[in-house]
Amino acid sequence: MNETSGLRVSFDVGCYQHSVAIGLADGILPDEFELSHDPVGFDRLFERIERLCERRGNMVSVAMEGYNGCERPLETLACAHGCRLYNISNLQLARFKAIFPAAARTDRIDARRGLGLFQLRERIPTARGVLQEVQGVPLENEKLKRLTRRRKGCWWRSEAAS
Repeated sequence: MNETSGLRVSFDVGCYQHSVAIGLADGILPDEFELSHDPVGFDRLFERIERLCERRGNMVSVAMEGYNGCERPLETLACAHGCRLYNISNLQLARFKAIFPAAARTDRIDARRGLGLFQLRERIPTARGVLQEVQGVPLENEKLKRLTRRRKGCWWRSEAAS
């Protein structure tokens, strides 16, 4: 199934809660809600997504803008559930907003705007760079990252002790 016919999910990421908008390729908005930043909230989110997928039989594409690392649990869970993950580029989004102004910003409007970017990037050249697909990180890279962090931490402690 191609990306243009799938279920689309957009997050406006915050520290304590996130605004979520779930839409279809044709612009219909079947669900919109606030999500708490905890395991219970994440479980409810993916239950809702799975229910919508059962009815529609679609693949899921997720768009989110990074915010001080608060998006990492959502990114990890989205990838674990087999979703295509897209990062909303802050620089490209700022350029896009300058060209196409919208209503006053709220979390809910920003989540809806993420859904709109899926449609606009197919039609408007300026919007193409706003959503950038996030490729999965190989397991070897994750292990190397953890090992180098640990080594760096141990090196620092050994210098401080002497």
